Amino acid sequence: MFRISCAALTLVGALNLIPTTVHAAQDVKGARPAELSQSIADIQSHRAANAARRLVDWINANKEHPARPEAWYLLGQAQQALGDFDAARESHDEAQSTANDRTLKALATFALGEDKYQLKRYNGAASEWESVEHKYRDVAAIPMDELFFKLGMAYKKDGQVESADTWFSRVLDYYGSSKYASLARAEHSRLRDEDRVGYFRLEVAQFGKEREAQKDAVAWRKKGYFNVQVREQNPGDDATYSVEVGQYVNRTDAERAQEDLSIMGVDSKVLPHKFMYRPQE
Repeated sequence: MFRISCAALTLVGALNLIPTTVHAAQDVKGARPAELSQSIADIQSHRAANAARRLVDWINANKEHPARPEAWYLLGQAQQALGDFDAARESHDEAQSTANDRTLKALATFALGEDKYQLKRYNGAASEWESVEHKYRDVAAIPMDELFFKLGMAYKKDGQVESADTWFSRVLDYYGSSKYASLARAEHSRLRDEDRVGYFRLEVAQFGKEREAQKDAVAWRKKGYFNVQVREQNPGDDATYSVEVGQYVNRTDAERAQEDLSIMGVDSKVLPHKFMYRPQE
C-alpha cells in the first residue's frame, strides 16, 4: 500500500478513448461513504482535481475501511480525467488487486487497459482487455461494444493488423447499430467503400428448384414475415435456391430472431451480407 500526493496530478488536454461515463461499483454492503459519492459527482461534473484531492485524503485517513478498493478505483478514474495515466495505472492496479466484488474487479481491469493504452503500452492494454473479455463478459457494467473496439485499436497500434481486424469485425457483427460500429468500419484495414454497410438475414429453407423456393417464399410472406427473398446459390448446373427472411443490422438481433424460429421448430442459418472484408487493391 502506498501513499500518493495530489502534487503528482497533471492537468492535460482531453485524449482519445477516455471513458465518457464514470462507472461506480459498490464493493461493500451498506451506504457508500459520502466522500466517494461526492467524488463521483465531481468527476461527472468535470471537477476531477477536486475528486482526486478528496479521495487521496480519504484513502490516507481510512486504512482499514472496506470501501478502499472502490476509492482506489475512483481515484484512478479522476487521474485518467486529469491525464495522469501513470498514477491512474497504480490506482487501478490497487483497486483490481484488493477488490472482492467481481464488478469492481472487471471495471478496474477495463480501466487498467485504458491506462496502458494511453501510455502507449499497446500489448499490455490488449492483455488487460482480453482478460476482461475472458473473465468478465457477464458483468453488465462492461460496455462490450467499446471493449471490442478498444481491443481492435490496441492490436492495430501494436502492429497486429489481422488481430485488430478480427475485433473490428466482431463490433460490426454483434453491435452493428452501436456508435462504435462506424468507428470500427473506419479502422478496419480490409473494408472497401462498398463493404461498409452490412446486414444479416435468416436462411429458413433451401431448394433445388427455383419454383419450389418461390412457392415457399409466398408461404412465409403470408405468415407475416418481412423482407422474404429467394437467393440463388452456386449459379450453374448445381444451383440451389435459398429462402431468406428478415434484415437485421447486427448479428445479435438476427440470432434472437433465429431463437424465436427455433422455438417454433424451424431450423435457420444466420447469413451476413456485404461483410466481405476484401483486401483493398
